[in-house]
This record gives sequence, C-alpha cells and structure tokens, in this order.
Amino acid sequence: DMETPKCAPVSVGDMGTGYDMCAINGPGTVVDVAAGTGTFQTLLAAASAAGLVETLSDPNATLTVFAPVDAAFEELDVDALLADPDGLRVILLNHVLGTKVMSTDLSDGQQVTMLGGSVVTVTIDGGKVMINNAEVTSVDV
Repeated sequence: DMETPKCAPVSVGDMGTGYDMCAINGPGTVVDVAAGTGTFQTLLAAASAAGLVETLSDPNATLTVFAPVDAAFEELDVDALLADPDGLRVILLNHVLGTKVMSTDLSDGQQVTMLGGSVVTVTIDGGKVMINNAEVTSVDV
C-alpha cells in the first residue's frame, strides 16, 4: 500500500507563483509513486518527453524529487515544453536531487546542486526550512 506523498504550496525560483509540490523519495520508484497518486500526469508526460522515465523508474536510484502536481502546469504552455525535450530535461532535473535527503540532513546556509545544474540554498530560521524562496512544509515523505 503506497502512501500518497504530502504536498506543500511553494513559490519556486523566478517563477514567482505558488503551487503544490511534493518531495518524493519513496517507497517505490519516483514513477511508481507519481503514477499511483493520479496528480502527476503532466509531470509523467514531461518526464516521458524528456527521456527521463527510465532514470526515474530505476529501483536502485537514490533520488529526491520536488515534484510539481498537475495544477502547477496550468499557467504554462505545456505543448511548448513537451516540444523542447532538451530544455524540458534541464527544467525537470532542476527539481531532482541525486540523493535521498531527509530533513535532518539539512543545515542553514547549505548549498545543494540539483541534477540539472542549478544550485539551491537551504535556509533554516526559527524552525522554518526554505529552499531558495520555497518553504518546505512537509518533510521526509
């Protein structure tokens, strides 16, 4: 029985819009968890178009994915994203850490490089954890 990942409303990077994002790091592969919830159909289509399904389906992969739910794509031109697999691949990999990260692994001021190459900064202040300008409200899902 697969647990549905908990989502947190966040504002990510330069996009400036709040939307639900889930930290997926198991149990099961990222694709198993995403497909099982029914709220990541656009993400799965994007992963397929970008050639990332095999990577995200690897049962031996240790990944943490900050996964945007379908509603996160409503203000975007999804067809244009799907038509640019190379650009889409970078965007998606900038939502993936190449390791399983638990809340206790984070420290204030820590910088983490996502698989797409972007560097994000962790801020911990008064019990609130931020990744760049995105608040982490559900941890260790």
